[in-house]
Amino acid sequence: MGMILMGVLVHEFLGGSLKEGTVNNEGVSFGLKFGGELILSLFVFLAVLIVFLREKEVFWGWMGILTGGGINWWDRINYGYVRDYWKLPGVDLYNNLADWGIFIGIMILVIEYIFKKNNGKNRV
Repeated sequence: MGMILMGVLVHEFLGGSLKEGTVNNEGVSFGLKFGGELILSLFVFLAVLIVFLREKEVFWGWMGILTGGGINWWDRINYGYVRDYWKLPGVDLYNNLADWGIFIGIMILVIEYIFKKNNGKNRV
């Protein structure tokens, strides 16, 4: 929980100091909307938490996903949307610190899976 709290504090600072370029994302990834985003994000967060508690081998991968998800969930509860403040170059997409935490966490899991499959043991 400490990582999530620290991430929320940094996200609050960035979201407040970069207000001019902030986009209020009321949808899910890439701004897609379908309704029920708060319930979906809670369900996904809890599912990832359950997997993390059962399989702690790749701690930093799961922690990146949980921390990023927790930060975005914080925004949804407090603001009704996720604040995205970094524009991806060359496209009209925005993201935030939490999105990068989720992305890096997923990449750690993928790399771990590849090494485990190829070598039969953990390397990350």
